[in-house]
Amino acid sequence: MELNIVMASGVVFPYGLATTKRRRYMVDYMNVQGVECHVLVLRHQVKSQNPLKGMYGDCDYIDISYLLNEGKIFQYYHQGKIF
Repeated sequence: MELNIVMASGVVFPYGLATTKRRRYMVDYMNVQGVECHVLVLRHQVKSQNPLKGMYGDCDYIDISYLLNEGKIFQYYHQGKIF
């Protein structure tokens, strides 16, 4: 059985503090196990130096929080649904 996991939260990714590191450990484990995973960053309060999208190992990630911060609520929901 193949697994496809999407993690959605307000934690920055792939570089950040302790919570981000725990998320990376989960992604690292899933990469080794061949589990397809994706990270969707929904909202965070910390200014981040992370790219808005990219790859971390075999896991792709996208940060759509900037849309919410700019008041583009419909684009925010649309992009989240697409991902």
